[in-house]
Amino acid sequence: MSSAPTPPGSARRRALLSAAALVLLGTVLFGVGVVAKLRQREPALLGCAAWQVATAGFVCTLGGGLWLRCHVGG
Repeated sequence: MSSAPTPPGSARRRALLSAAALVLLGTVLFGVGVVAKLRQREPALLGCAAWQVATAGFVCTLGGGLWLRCHVGG
């Protein structure tokens, strides 16, 4: 199966959407981790400590933001 080459605009759009999704995912993870930490005595989310979930969310948000910055040219 031969596929047609993707136009440059399509690749850029995919990269921007992927980076935005990474930022959104990170923000949600961070928020869930922080709320769980504040609400429970021994906070755990699916076997992970809430601070680990919040840290993973922060790292995802940071990585996605830097990726967006590279593609937007900021």
